[in-house]
Amino acid sequence: MKQNFIIFIILLLTSCVQKKISNIVVFEHIEDYKIPLTKKGKSLPYAVDFHEFDTAKILSVYYNYPEIVSYNLETEKIIERISINYFSFTKLLAFNYHNSDSIFLIFNAAYNKNYSHDSTILMINSSGEIKDNISLKGAPVWCSENPVFKRDSVAFTTLFLNDFFYKKDKLFFHLLNYTSKEPGDVGFLKNKFPLGGHIDIKDKKFTEHDISYPYFEDNRYYQNATHPYTCFTHNNTIIYAFRHTGNLIEYDFENRKRTMHYVKSSLVDSIKPDTIILDNNYGAVYQQLYYNSYEQKYIRIVKLQVDKKASPYLKNHPKFSLMLLDTNFNVLGECIFPEGFSFFPMLFTKEGIIIRNIEKNTKDSIVFSLFKLNTIKGTKKQLLKHVNFQPKNIPKETGIEAYLEKKHYLNKEKMVVILLPINRSCLPCVNYVCKYYSDSINILKENNVFLILNSSNKESISLLLEENNISENLPNLLFDENNDYLNYIEGFFNPKVIFVKNNEIVEEKIYEPNDLYFLHDEISDFIK
Repeated sequence: MKQNFIIFIILLLTSCVQKKISNIVVFEHIEDYKIPLTKKGKSLPYAVDFHEFDTAKILSVYYNYPEIVSYNLETEKIIERISINYFSFTKLLAFNYHNSDSIFLIFNAAYNKNYSHDSTILMINSSGEIKDNISLKGAPVWCSENPVFKRDSVAFTTLFLNDFFYKKDKLFFHLLNYTSKEPGDVGFLKNKFPLGGHIDIKDKKFTEHDISYPYFEDNRYYQNATHPYTCFTHNNTIIYAFRHTGNLIEYDFENRKRTMHYVKSSLVDSIKPDTIILDNNYGAVYQQLYYNSYEQKYIRIVKLQVDKKASPYLKNHPKFSLMLLDTNFNVLGECIFPEGFSFFPMLFTKEGIIIRNIEKNTKDSIVFSLFKLNTIKGTKKQLLKHVNFQPKNIPKETGIEAYLEKKHYLNKEKMVVILLPINRSCLPCVNYVCKYYSDSINILKENNVFLILNSSNKESISLLLEENNISENLPNLLFDENNDYLNYIEGFFNPKVIFVKNNEIVEEKIYEPNDLYFLHDEISDFIK
């Protein structure tokens, strides 16, 4: 009798857990903004910034061309164009439009063969006049004023360009650490590298933050802490967030103090952060962190785990969760991020959040949509039902061999295929791969290294090739405008490199942004 009672209690508790009431975030669509592309800006925005002046919503965009274009979202008209052609041989990394007299720019002023950064920060006004050249002396960044280059250090992150901001007379940015050391090595553990810092504009002094790579928590380290996500908080402090933990570090940069906030997605069971090299293409990871100062709420994006046994279509269309947090970092609700929209960038206004509407983009315009986030009561089961969706019809032959055989490019003793989804990958990744291909073009042609560009917009392909001085008629350059293959490969959001020997694939590798540093050496070692 007692045993049956215990079983009844367990079943009752299990039922209560399954039916636990929680808040589900709901997207309420308000309106769309259609932004016309300029003739010289036919590609997607490389970097954007958003600000409100006198109730007008102003979106400033950099299109990988030496000009910042500002739009009034309400009128959908260009209101300002700022020439930023300060260097003839470089591209802008990021910018922050604080006001018309204080616009901050980060440039890579030069490249060397290893693609390190000679970095420059300029402050200009809306007329394009340089007001200040901000020194990086003392910062662990490769630049002319700090010329000690080490391979295991170095550079501004180009991954999340909205994490560069100006507050309280200080310019905040995080740093990206390239390292050749393996997790667990003594050199890896000793190689402390600051993940962020700030420059005081008045005294020209750089101060590194006490958040370092590798990052430790509970006697474990996170090898991918090279990708911090940061945002300014309601307390005028900085939040550091990492991919493999939901926990957030609040950093008081004035008093150099850290406070841990424990946060967890209801849709992620666990993420192993130890010495295992994580499979980011399938595993769950925490991503962007935003603070909405209008509503005093935080938003955290989470990439959900993908079933390895699922169809190629499902594996290449991962689901993302949106977590809504209050200023005490309690989870107010969660939802599956709607498909057809991009959560990078995410812009905030008094009326709601603005995100890019990918499905409504055309060759002549980019569409941004304004949403209001509401919460409704529901159960975890109701939330989870939105995670699964049915795959589309998949062609029978979707392998790289079938694709290349159809194009008559197979039957090579050694061959390397670089798959680049230019509208899906991060733009710094796209530019990195194209620059590598341009710089090494003669060697690649002689050694059967193919580049396949995926985009349904032929104009964006042509513009990308023109910017990198690549001819469209190269025999080793292929185009996949109809998504014949790239929709079904694993890791659709990142460049993928396939190594083929005697008509057999010997290795397939998804290149995360920090892995691209080794792209040249790995291809060279294979084809030699």
